[in-house]
Amino acid sequence: MTTTPEATGSLSGVGTGATGTDLTVVVLLVVLLIAKEIATSVPGPRARLVGRILDVGLAPLALVFAGIVALRLLRAF
Repeated sequence: MTTTPEATGSLSGVGTGATGTDLTVVVLLVVLLIAKEIATSVPGPRARLVGRILDVGLAPLALVFAGIVALRLLRAF
C-alpha cells in the first residue's frame, strides 16, 4: 500500500489573519525604524550615513505596509 503525502502550503492561511509575508514586512519595518532611530541619535558622520542608508530600505517597506493596511481595510468593509 502506497501513500502519497498531501501538500500543505502557505495558501491554507490566505484570507484568514496575517500571512507570513505580512508579518515579515511589519517586523522588518519595525526593526529598521528602531535601527534608524538609534543610528540618528548617535553623533557623528558615520551614524548619519547609516541613517541615510536605512532610509533607502524604509521607503519601499513603508509603501508595502500601506498596501497591506489598505487591502485589510478593503476586506473588512
